[in-house]
Amino acid sequence: MITASDQRVLTDGLTNSGLECQQMLAEVKLKDKHLPAIDKWVEEFSSLVSRLPSGRPHELTDQLWCKRAKVPLIQEPFAVDGQFRFAPPKQCRLMGAYPLGTALRPLPTIDMAVEMPTECWQRQDTLNHRYYRKRALYLCHICQSIRSSPLVSQMKFTYFNGNHMRPVVLITPSGSLAKRFRLSLTAYPECDQKVFRWIRFTPEKNNVRSNWSQTSDGQDLPTPVYNAGIQHDLNLVANYEFVSETVKQWPHLKDCLILMKVWLKQRALKSEFGFCLSLFVCHLLKSRKISANSSYYQIFRNTLLSISTSKWDSEGISLTEDLYQPLDYHLTYFPVVLIDITGYHNICWDVTIDSYDRLRHESKLTIDFLDSNHSNGFESTFLREVTFETKYDILLKISVPSLLKSPKVSQMSNDITDNCGDIVTAFVGHLVPLCRRAVGQRVLLLQHKSKFSNNKEWALDQLPPHPNDVPFLMFGLIVNEEYAYNNIERGPPADTSEATDFKDFWGEKSELRRFQDNSICEAVYWDFKTLSQKRQIVTKSLEFILTNILEIPSESFTTTVSLLDPMVELSNLKFEDKSVVYGTAEEFSISLSHKFDALAKKLRSLEELPLTITNVHTIDAVFRGTDVFPPLAMNSGKSFNVTNNCNSFDLLVDQRVPKYFKPLKIVIQLEGSGKWPDVLDAFRRVKASFHIELSKKLSKQFGCVCYANTDYVDVFDDGFVFRVIIGSHKEIVLLRQITTSDGLVKRIESPVADNLETTYEVMPKINSALNALSRRHLCFGLSCRLAKRWVSSQMVSYYFEDMAIDLVVAYIFLNPNPYTVPK
Repeated sequence: MITASDQRVLTDGLTNSGLECQQMLAEVKLKDKHLPAIDKWVEEFSSLVSRLPSGRPHELTDQLWCKRAKVPLIQEPFAVDGQFRFAPPKQCRLMGAYPLGTALRPLPTIDMAVEMPTECWQRQDTLNHRYYRKRALYLCHICQSIRSSPLVSQMKFTYFNGNHMRPVVLITPSGSLAKRFRLSLTAYPECDQKVFRWIRFTPEKNNVRSNWSQTSDGQDLPTPVYNAGIQHDLNLVANYEFVSETVKQWPHLKDCLILMKVWLKQRALKSEFGFCLSLFVCHLLKSRKISANSSYYQIFRNTLLSISTSKWDSEGISLTEDLYQPLDYHLTYFPVVLIDITGYHNICWDVTIDSYDRLRHESKLTIDFLDSNHSNGFESTFLREVTFETKYDILLKISVPSLLKSPKVSQMSNDITDNCGDIVTAFVGHLVPLCRRAVGQRVLLLQHKSKFSNNKEWALDQLPPHPNDVPFLMFGLIVNEEYAYNNIERGPPADTSEATDFKDFWGEKSELRRFQDNSICEAVYWDFKTLSQKRQIVTKSLEFILTNILEIPSESFTTTVSLLDPMVELSNLKFEDKSVVYGTAEEFSISLSHKFDALAKKLRSLEELPLTITNVHTIDAVFRGTDVFPPLAMNSGKSFNVTNNCNSFDLLVDQRVPKYFKPLKIVIQLEGSGKWPDVLDAFRRVKASFHIELSKKLSKQFGCVCYANTDYVDVFDDGFVFRVIIGSHKEIVLLRQITTSDGLVKRIESPVADNLETTYEVMPKINSALNALSRRHLCFGLSCRLAKRWVSSQMVSYYFEDMAIDLVVAYIFLNPNPYTVPK
């Protein structure tokens, strides 16, 4: 039930986003004025298909009659028993979003399912792909028969949700309706209990014989995926009617389903979870886990909340209490379990564990963002597209041709048989658990780019694309900064069965180590020192799995983790100390911050100054970790005469060219005093004298090489030149006032005062905030440096201040929605 706190959050959300939701719903819904024309076309098309004449019987291997349309199915092996005879469909039923009133513009797809009558089926049609082949031939016959109809402008084949055994026909109507919608034509069987008894499709049954498939090892092992694909079609009508009846009972549920579809579509999850979540929302209402009096927005939010805390992968869930097998039984065959309204079928039979993790992850992100009442919550939730490539911190691409050559493929013969020859899908089922185990807590989310997002369309006279004919397999990873940079992966204690399993998994990388709590455990140590190297620990773990366990050559996969590192590296830089590595220079930025802290301590501890130094602030980019190439110490570990070799101190430049070193700016603030002059020139003279005194004290008390100027003091300390600037608010006030001839003080605008105010007061605050952000998110500084390199490469760096670029990048880190914070 909804608590008072939840009700307040929901009310606030409706207040802020209610109008936007209403406007969006009006934009994405089909307009009523177009519905009569669409309904008329659909009725005429249904009549056309229903009047098709019956055909004569053909052997399943006799496909010479398919002259104007090739069979949209991969037929491997081709030889199979059985006959196919076309009979007109028993009925043509509209299903999906259109009859529910939840179809989305601008070009909705209307789903029509034709029921294949009992005359089309034989007793053994559940075996050896015969069901799938007859279904494909049935659609092929319809396409050939209606190809010249004036109702149809174009017809293409595609795979339903990327499944190569489930082709559908995409039909474009003729005339002006071509811009209004497309029709997706599929087929499902009439439930003849002599052919399609539910007991034949339980997960432990085998329906692809090893002596026919020629891919398994001779044993007829269970084929749960194959069975579930057929059962999905058998239960299609029952599940749709459950949703339809629920929508009729609660009409405002339509708007919730539209919001859910828009949310899924923007995250490329609609094909995979669209129907599942429609059933789940109806289940929540039917079971009274969501109040029937809730608004569509409240139903949407509570559905996401339920998904974010769900355990479909470990406990499963059922839409009915009349289960024919317990949930634990289904979990032994499927990674994710959601039993449909019939109690037989797992709706999530083709959902992988990593895709389900992504769904929960996105649900939690959205809930957290909606609860924060952020001003752009509506835009981030419904309008911004979340692409796979921009979602993840690291992308891993594996060459599929190399993957298919892996010796491990031969050990997956039963899974390949179950997936009807789809080696890539079978391989993913083995690869994802291995990758999750390898990265452990270093990664928050790991997902492969699903086949659901790669639906191809092809003409009727073309052969269907093979599921294994893809160039590469892509994985995305979101890094957990808390553990990602740890050099040691701690395993189980020694002399345990878990330790043996750990050693078998990691092989020679595993070693015994004693930890601070005196425990002796198996561990994996990665000998990396710099942050740029430590960022590669995650990918090195995956590389170890791919090369040592799956035996995939290292040149067959690439990652993006260090792809842009050369842009911020100085590869030609050499050090006498071989242990020093410049890398991406992040360590040097951190070291500079420590040197600044040491100088600030010296400044605060100076004695016998006229005024005490109260605050020391940084305003240079290097102290917030965003300087493209942080400077190195001038002495580089050797003695160095700074007075004769640095142009900050060498005033009388002779024939030599002095060594340039960029001074690092810091601003100090002095304690308040009423003795400062009220005349600007006098004020500046007193300030210059303070510079001289500050220079003398630093030289005397700490031995620093200093040079006093009218506007600043250059201090050489520990290999770096710090430019100390005294920031005084009174100087800004004096610049903004003028004394008239009458002796009156008048305020004026002063660009010089504005610049000083920025330097003295604004920049220190921003620099401090960005420095804190850089410490909290280790890749913030690196992101700013890459952004500056890109701006420079476009030859527009003259028009952008460094600070402006840093603030733009900071906005992405502080307002990442609908993404996570970059890591």
